Amino acid sequence: MMLLLSVSLLSLNTGCARQDYRRAAPDLHLATKERLSVGVQDHRPYIINHDKEEYFVGIQRGGFGIPVSLPSESTRPLAEDMTGVLVKALAKTGATVIPIKITPVMDKDGILQIAQSQQAKKIILLTLLNWKTDTYQSTDLIYDVSMTVLDSQGHELATKRLEGTDNLGKSILAPQSIATELAPIAFQKKLEELFGGDISTVLSKNP
Repeated sequence: MMLLLSVSLLSLNTGCARQDYRRAAPDLHLATKERLSVGVQDHRPYIINHDKEEYFVGIQRGGFGIPVSLPSESTRPLAEDMTGVLVKALAKTGATVIPIKITPVMDKDGILQIAQSQQAKKIILLTLLNWKTDTYQSTDLIYDVSMTVLDSQGHELATKRLEGTDNLGKSILAPQSIATELAPIAFQKKLEELFGGDISTVLSKNP
């Protein structure tokens, strides 16, 4: 009976722990009038090998530290939710933005072919090499992401990579609330950091 109660409570907690990355609203501090193709590729190893679903955002550990996988709030692929955030943010810069739906195993030529069919002047590709939260009494965000800007012929114009583990906070009574509230904000900040420097400079150069 106690085991059943523990499992029920864990299910309740993890049901509240979904993360809605669509809430992120980065301010990119750039201006461009160009036509851009934008996509996110989920190249996380546990997605490539089908150990996790594409909507996987992290794990929540119960009282015995047993991990339970968490889906995104939308239950759509994480890359799809993140692409939507990028499209909205870039549209505010004055660009014409067309999303690319990129599969985890699509190669550069496949991405380039889609972008060329969209008549894009530049291609912005965000690659997720790792992105997940790990919550017990506190929440860690483990990330390894890169952003690349290509021209219409596939030549690399700029690239930037961020990798690390950030502690988002601690809550003994409601640890799942940390990931729910702060993971989308962390994603927003990572995007703003990625778009700094060379990425912003290249995108702000209009023909």
